[in-house]
Amino acid sequence: MDGKADPLLQLCTELGDEVVYAEVKHFREKEQDRTDERTMRGSEDLVPTGILALTEGSEAWEQIAKVAIGKVDQYKEDAPNILVIATDSNSVDGSKLPAAVHIYDEQANSDPRLHRLNAFMLMDQWYLWIKELSLEKNVYFCQTAHAKTPMSEGLINTLASIQRWSTPRNITSIGYR
Repeated sequence: MDGKADPLLQLCTELGDEVVYAEVKHFREKEQDRTDERTMRGSEDLVPTGILALTEGSEAWEQIAKVAIGKVDQYKEDAPNILVIATDSNSVDGSKLPAAVHIYDEQANSDPRLHRLNAFMLMDQWYLWIKELSLEKNVYFCQTAHAKTPMSEGLINTLASIQRWSTPRNITSIGYR
């Protein structure tokens, strides 16, 4: 341990008896990431990156919203729910989260089942590969507008306060139960 508190451990400690259900999605590195890397290496100019519509037909925020909507039946009824997204792609990052939540909220206007989701949390794993840059943040939190079962103010503040997350070095994979 490097002396820094593990945000997940701190989260569990601070929540106490409170329960929040989490659905998890992992966005892996995308072909567009590799294309962008080759383009940047071959140019001395600034080049646009992360345009997923070119290779996948939709942008990152649309893909995040689609995943959230597609998981609607997995969100627990009458309980707080969050969608946790881990991403290894530099095309899917925290800057895309507000747009994804906006799209989700627009859909929730016409589908009350979507009122089960309280928030999105995105953990940007891609930045772990370049942690020498000492980036201030790689965890992003954004609430939905129509959650039926509210989260406590303490839970919201705790989730929103998480700034950094990284996989412990001794964990290579976590099995399913």
